[in-house]
Amino acid sequence: STDSVSTSVRHNTEHTVTSTKPVRDGYIFDGWKLADDSFLINNTFTVLSDVTLTAEWSSIVARIERTGEFYRSITAAEADASAGDTITLLTDTVENFTNTKQVTLDLGTHTVTGTVTNNASGNLTILNGEINNPDGVAVTNNGTFTMGVDDYKTEGGVNILPNYVRIIGTTTGLKQN
Repeated sequence: STDSVSTSVRHNTEHTVTSTKPVRDGYIFDGWKLADDSFLINNTFTVLSDVTLTAEWSSIVARIERTGEFYRSITAAEADASAGDTITLLTDTVENFTNTKQVTLDLGTHTVTGTVTNNASGNLTILNGEINNPDGVAVTNNGTFTMGVDDYKTEGGVNILPNYVRIIGTTTGLKQN
């Protein structure tokens, strides 16, 4: 949104910006930025001249299904995830993601460009989507890693296609069971 708000404050007095975060569909509020590109700390500053604050935003990339919380990266979502959580990708992302927990990552129809590493302490299931790193290793597994669900699941005698993951790039530490 490009809405602006003007407030009059006495010169050389302290002013506090509301702690209520603004809301914008598809984005996470990062904070208030000053004209010198620094971020406002603690929402309080001393007014010495005219000041313009600009709301800074990051695109929403992922959601933890259990909590409904939104995140700017898969890495940030994984940090807050609990064992058994599903992290859903909501847009394409470029990042190197390392899993250390027991989570399911549902890419939907989206693409992760970069790498996925599953550490020895991790138990990672990836559903759908694409991991794309044509110039190097796309996936490194040092834990338990599962892709897709049931190769040939049937319902009413009809084969149902599995949720699939396309990996572009080499992989290490994977074996087929």
